[in-house]
Amino acid sequence: MKITQTKLSFAQDRSSLKKFKDEKLEPLARVHDPSDEMVIEDSLKPEHDAFIKSMKKDFDWIYAATEPGGAGIYCFLCQEYVKVHKISLNMLQKKYIEKPSTNLKTSAPRDHEKCFIHREAGKWKYGPQHAKDKENEQTLENFETNRLAIKDDDIICHFLATYFLSKEDMALNKFPALLSLLETCTVDINNNYKNNKMATEFLTCIATKLREDVMMEINSSPYIGLMIDESLDVGMIEHLVVNIRYIHENKVKERFCALIQLHSLDAKSIFDSLNSFLLKYKLHNKIVAISTDGASVMLAQNGVASLLKDYLANKNLIINPCL
Repeated sequence: MKITQTKLSFAQDRSSLKKFKDEKLEPLARVHDPSDEMVIEDSLKPEHDAFIKSMKKDFDWIYAATEPGGAGIYCFLCQEYVKVHKISLNMLQKKYIEKPSTNLKTSAPRDHEKCFIHREAGKWKYGPQHAKDKENEQTLENFETNRLAIKDDDIICHFLATYFLSKEDMALNKFPALLSLLETCTVDINNNYKNNKMATEFLTCIATKLREDVMMEINSSPYIGLMIDESLDVGMIEHLVVNIRYIHENKVKERFCALIQLHSLDAKSIFDSLNSFLLKYKLHNKIVAISTDGASVMLAQNGVASLLKDYLANKNLIINPCL
């Protein structure tokens, strides 16, 4: 494809992208200037510019460009996050970052904000509370849309159906079929929520409530023990699994508490990720033991366990390698 020279600038998002220059980070793409007369073959269309104008107020990360993967819509927040942390992306994660989105529906940017990388980028750029506020805002907005037309029994039915699928380890795409079954049993079902996307929303609400209850119970324990390990998911992304053992009503209990994405596998990075979780729930003064595998990154002199021991200034911290 023959590419002619064209004048490109940061016309639509000059202020937001300025940080790339200040930090000496070259942006992965540059914003198309509508005033350009000479354009390449796969240039932006007027629809792209109109879409950006209509979306910019609600989504400050959005912009249109012809690079790096062709004409379309990109997310400069995710691009910056991926570049700084040197994250390798799989094919599904490249949209809005290395490849453009060509979906000009108003729901597309909101769907992108729900993806894992964008939520992590928001936490990194603006702090954890920003991502939480965004998530709560979207969930409330979905419920408020048809609030007056929905009965309490109807909502409870949706939550119970979602919880049943999750508890039985069944796919959420069975959600509409399960609701159809309930409907034949004379249960009144609201069709606005009869899809697997809403099942994900319901599951998020359930998970948030369960997590709050579990962490409240853990915080009531005078002592806790950490159990951590690394795990690689099907997308080839490394995570840190965090389980906590604690005392509740004179009984020893154990709970899975977190699955934290790791950007690097060195001891300092793993410790920083773990420490952020501990700070969030104010658990430092309760830790008496940590258990992990025998890997050197965990148990070496400057390993994760040692870094935690130094941070806590607790010489009596029990470090237990699992067999």
